[in-house]
Amino acid sequence: MAQGEIRIPPEAIAALRQGRTIEAIKLLREATGLDLKRAKAVIDARIAGAAAVRDQVESARSASNEAATGIVLPRDAAEALSRGEVIEAIKRLRAANPQFDLKTAKELVEQHRHGNRATAAVPVMQKRVPTVVEGDRGSHGWLWLVALAAIFALWYFFSGQG
Repeated sequence: MAQGEIRIPPEAIAALRQGRTIEAIKLLREATGLDLKRAKAVIDARIAGAAAVRDQVESARSASNEAATGIVLPRDAAEALSRGEVIEAIKRLRAANPQFDLKTAKELVEQHRHGNRATAAVPVMQKRVPTVVEGDRGSHGWLWLVALAAIFALWYFFSGQG
């Protein structure tokens, strides 16, 4: 059976779309009876083909953005924009094109940004704020200290009265 003739079951394709490659290989093996090496090769080929299609689509979208604006963002500006660093992208565009004033550079970056918004592959993640400060073990030691101080205060108060 040639690799092009192997039909990948819909469940395996769904698993691939969710990034679960191992599960996709297992589902393909169950459906076709392929050995592990061959099933992995089929899944890897599917992933490579999907990546190539995504690259072609991205290239076409990028070309349409360039045609719409007439300006190609420098690579470092495009990388900054892909990380969500709009101000840095504007700075880098102006560094590569000194003839642009701030307003023009901002408008061009915004045009590229809005044109590529639907194709963003990786969402920008916010830095996680720690919920426990350094040295805090979460054992509520302060609570025991307050309780001990209250017991000592009661003992001192009642022992002085008697």
